[in-house]
Amino acid sequence: MSDFREQDIFSDFVASTDIDISLDMLEVELILMQKDYPSVHKTNIGGYQSPDYGYFGEDCPYKTFNSLRSKCVAAGQEYIMERLNKQISKDMYSWWCNLNHVGDCNQLHHHSRTDLVGVFYIKSERNSGRLILTRNDGAQYCDMMHRLGQFLIKPTAGRLYLFPGHLWHHVEQNDSDADRISVSFNMYTTLSENLLNRLPQ
Repeated sequence: MSDFREQDIFSDFVASTDIDISLDMLEVELILMQKDYPSVHKTNIGGYQSPDYGYFGEDCPYKTFNSLRSKCVAAGQEYIMERLNKQISKDMYSWWCNLNHVGDCNQLHHHSRTDLVGVFYIKSERNSGRLILTRNDGAQYCDMMHRLGQFLIKPTAGRLYLFPGHLWHHVEQNDSDADRISVSFNMYTTLSENLLNRLPQ
């Protein structure tokens, strides 16, 4: 038999961890956020999507959300250092809230130049919609390696999910009897931060 040497190439990942924080307080602050800031239109179809917060260490006006941001960025740093031996920037990030009512969804998208995406769920009931990550490297068209080009996640409230920013993803329609609430994070390695800072303004 031939002496095959094998290496995994072009691999992606998804990782998750629980974040210890008051989900009730986050819901209270989200009510204030909706009063203070009108919804923007990005990936939400229906519901509410807050403006972006962050960029170069800027705090937002909501104490519990600032605590959540610190904990999620720290979790992203711990994972990426352990897996890839890279540093996540503590100063360059952005985040926003997604509130999906019954029948709402988040359409297919990716996060452009982002290195690491984090999605934290404040509220996710049964049948509120799965987070679906989709391959976009051509392997989705080939049965030899993967019959389905998708990875399906049933989100849990209080849990952070991490995956590379280039992965296409969407969230199914909310078919539960309650709102689905999540917070999305864009994180960058320090190398990407240096490159982005040199881009023309």
